[in-house]
Amino acid sequence: MADEQVRSERVPVRRPYTVIAAVVIVLAVVAGVLLYSTALPGLSVARSEPPGIEVDLATWLLRHSVPTADREKQNPLAADAANVAAGRELFRQ
Repeated sequence: MADEQVRSERVPVRRPYTVIAAVVIVLAVVAGVLLYSTALPGLSVARSEPPGIEVDLATWLLRHSVPTADREKQNPLAADAANVAAGRELFRQ
């Protein structure tokens, strides 16, 4: 009976991998928050002049994404004041 009493009074020992896993998760979250708060503002800055590679890539994509027949089509609406006003109003909706 005394042996059973000693067993019931023992405090369960935490497994070391549980503690290590918790520390790794906390460190990963802290690193993610630091990376987000320091790196993201620098990556999302709009420049007045884009880099040349960006211009070249966007031009290439535009030329190759619009079929030639569609690229050569003309706007059926003339650029008069009434059409411009109608387009502005449509855009605002």
